[in-house]
Amino acid sequence: MQISQIPFSMPRSGIREIADLAWNHPGAIHLEMGEPNFATPAHVVEAAAKAARDGHMGYAPNAGLAVLREALAAKIERVNRLRVGVDELVVTNGAAQGLFAAFTCMLSPGDEILLPNPG
Repeated sequence: MQISQIPFSMPRSGIREIADLAWNHPGAIHLEMGEPNFATPAHVVEAAAKAARDGHMGYAPNAGLAVLREALAAKIERVNRLRVGVDELVVTNGAAQGLFAAFTCMLSPGDEILLPNPG
């Protein structure tokens, strides 16, 4: 059996190109990959394993689990002293998805985003 050549003809991932460019700039804040610089805490690993053993393997609601959003609302009130309703919170699977959702809600085609000049 011959290996398909299709993967070799595909263009390089844009996110990888952005990551390579960012690594050439000391002091860049890396939001392109979402790779943590620390090990997953043991209690998180155990909680994930327990959830899997208990059969919690399905998709969550689009806005995130209600119990998680309730805990986040309590944390935001306790730490940030802001009162937010559970229905005002959406849990995403990462920063890119959260930013995409926020920008999709706020921007329209043709809008310009003005960024401060770092120099």
